[in-house]
Amino acid sequence: MSSLLNKQYRHIYIEQFKLTYFRQLLIKSFNNSSAVREIINSDYSGFAEPILTQQDLKFIDSLTTLDNSYLRTDSIAGFNRAEGAQGKRPLAFIMQKLTDKSLDQLAKKRLKINDKEIQRLVF
Repeated sequence: MSSLLNKQYRHIYIEQFKLTYFRQLLIKSFNNSSAVREIINSDYSGFAEPILTQQDLKFIDSLTTLDNSYLRTDSIAGFNRAEGAQGKRPLAFIMQKLTDKSLDQLAKKRLKINDKEIQRLVF
C-alpha cells in the first residue's frame, strides 16, 4: 500500500471510529430516544464501506457503555448543583471527548491492532 493511500486510510479509519463512538454514545446517553435514532438514521455521514472490524465495534460499544455510566453517575452526584446545572450533560461530554484527542489515540491503537484484518477486508 502506498504511503499516500495508507495516510488516507488511517484518516478515514480514525474519523469513522470517532463517528461511530459519537453516534453510539448519543443514543445511549439519551436513553435510546426515538428522536435521536431518527436523526442518526437520516444522517449519511461516514464511509459507505465497512472500515471498522467487529472487534472495533465491540470495543466502541463497551467504551460508550462505560462513558454513559459515567454520565449517569455524574448526573446523580450533581443532583445538588446550582439550578440549571443539574442532570446529564451528554453533549458537552461528547464534545470534550471528540476534541481532547483521546479518541484519536484509541483509534490509532485499534488500527494498529487490527491492521492486517482491515487491509484484508479493504484491499
